[in-house]
Amino acid sequence: MTRWAGEGELVPMLLLRQALPEVTVRASIPDNLLTYLPLVVVRRMPTLGSPAPRFWDNVQINVQCWSDATVELDPTSAASALSDQCRRVLWEAWDNQTVTAAGSIANLRETQAPMELIDPDLPRLGRYIANYTLRVRNAA
Repeated sequence: MTRWAGEGELVPMLLLRQALPEVTVRASIPDNLLTYLPLVVVRRMPTLGSPAPRFWDNVQINVQCWSDATVELDPTSAASALSDQCRRVLWEAWDNQTVTAAGSIANLRETQAPMELIDPDLPRLGRYIANYTLRVRNAA
C-alpha cells in the first residue's frame, strides 16, 4: 500500500544500507545485538510534525553505532569510525541530493555530534551516538 505521508526516518536508513553493505542497519535495537555487529540503529525521536506531511517530513533521528574490535581498531575506535561513516553518508546524500525510494534529504542539521556512550551492560563493545534533524522530501 502506498503511504499518504512519508516516513522520514526511512530515508537515512536506506542511504546507510546502500552505502554500508557490510553493516547491519535497523530501526530498533535487536535482542541479541552481538550477532548483528557492526550495527547501526536509526530511531525517530520526538519533534514537531510537518505542516505539509504529504510533501515533506520533519524528523529528528538518533543514530547509534555499535562495534566490536576489528583487525586495526579497538571497539571504541571502531564505533567512532562507524559513526563517522554514517555522518559522511548523510551529509554527502544531502549535498548530492541523493534520492531513495522513500524520498531525499532537503535539509540536514547535526544537533549532536557523534560521541561515545559507555554501555555498562556491554563493556567490551564500542558505542557512539549522534542526533540529526532532517527535512525529508517524500517520494513522488
